[in-house]
Amino acid sequence: MKHITRVLFFIFIFQFQNCGIKEFPDSLQSTKTIEIKRDFLKGDSPEFIIEIIDTINLEVPGNPPLTSVHDLAFSQDFFLLVDRRQGLLKFDNKGSFLGKIGEKGEGPDEYTIPYAIHLDEKENVVLVADWQKMTVISYSLEGKFESTSNKIPGHPISFYKDNDTLLVVQETLNGTKEKPRQVLISSIEPKTLEVKNWERPLYGYHSNYTHIHPIPRILSRVNNAILFYMPINRGEISSHRDRDTIFRKQEGRLTQNTYFISLDLTTHFNWE
Repeated sequence: MKHITRVLFFIFIFQFQNCGIKEFPDSLQSTKTIEIKRDFLKGDSPEFIIEIIDTINLEVPGNPPLTSVHDLAFSQDFFLLVDRRQGLLKFDNKGSFLGKIGEKGEGPDEYTIPYAIHLDEKENVVLVADWQKMTVISYSLEGKFESTSNKIPGHPISFYKDNDTLLVVQETLNGTKEKPRQVLISSIEPKTLEVKNWERPLYGYHSNYTHIHPIPRILSRVNNAILFYMPINRGEISSHRDRDTIFRKQEGRLTQNTYFISLDLTTHFNWE
């Protein structure tokens, strides 16, 4: 009897100690390790460090208010900035406004949606890609209109210098699963604006939504490879995987190289 009483006493003490312990789901206790490999982005540098050298304040009295900046181009003594509403603006390196290049409008010497620029100081011109008109317009660095290209097959979104050849990256607006939207490439001569279109698209994709620029953007040439960035369309989980992607160009095609995964407001990285 004493033995049974002693056993019951220890059982009671054990249960009393455990009643305050909170049970957690196994999913919260489990961990997952993701290996990050970023050597392909380092180039020849042993360390991948971004250092802030200087900042320029553009929100000063006398400067036009900026709304949506699409592109930048830097020279030794000035820089150019494309704002969707303000157009192409010129600043000195201290951030003082020097003037506007071109005007927004429907005329042949005007742009409607300026989306990207290319600065060619050798030819003393700046090229403006008009997304809506599907043309490229050239101005002198003093602001004088020079020329307008013929209409190109897609909506231009960026310029890219491939060795001595200037490329215009474009997107098509509509597409189906049978005939996908495409990324198109054309070469352009900065002085004459003569355009030569590639025979076949660089990349094709399908989307149930219509957005400006949900396609690969050229990032840079790293380790002799051209990298492209595919931004995800936020909130479109039904038609897109919830991840951002970097593509590497191989044999004329884009292959997935890096994922930036965004889940529950926390950014995770899966470098492959």
